[in-house]
Amino acid sequence: MLVSDIKVLSAGEIATALDRTEEVYPVPEWGGAVKLRPLSLAQRDELTKLSTIDGQTDGQKIVRLLVLYGVSDPPLTDEILKEKAYAVVDRIANRIMVLNGMHKEAPLTVDRTFRPDAGAAIPVSAGQGPRKDARRN
Repeated sequence: MLVSDIKVLSAGEIATALDRTEEVYPVPEWGGAVKLRPLSLAQRDELTKLSTIDGQTDGQKIVRLLVLYGVSDPPLTDEILKEKAYAVVDRIANRIMVLNGMHKEAPLTVDRTFRPDAGAAIPVSAGQGPRKDARRN
């Protein structure tokens, strides 16, 4: 395809584009399913802000916030979630991570997503992946 064949989008077209499609996710322990959808950029920023204290990430908060932000139907609250089985909530959170490209096969994305300095450049050699000394453990 030639560059001249590619349509340049307007801001309005980008704003109304449906890039956060929902997925029905079975939760047999709850007797049905929930609807999941990828986080918006604002939700991701809020999740990072709320789950980072003194530069340290609180994994427990991440799991709850992923589910609160990523389950689009039914709307859930922290009061509801805190009484549910951790394994079930964690499984839903993991699926939401996959929908957001934050799964185990994308560790660089997760590192960038859940750091206070999210978006900071990590040196990567073309075709070779991240340098070992550049990654946080």
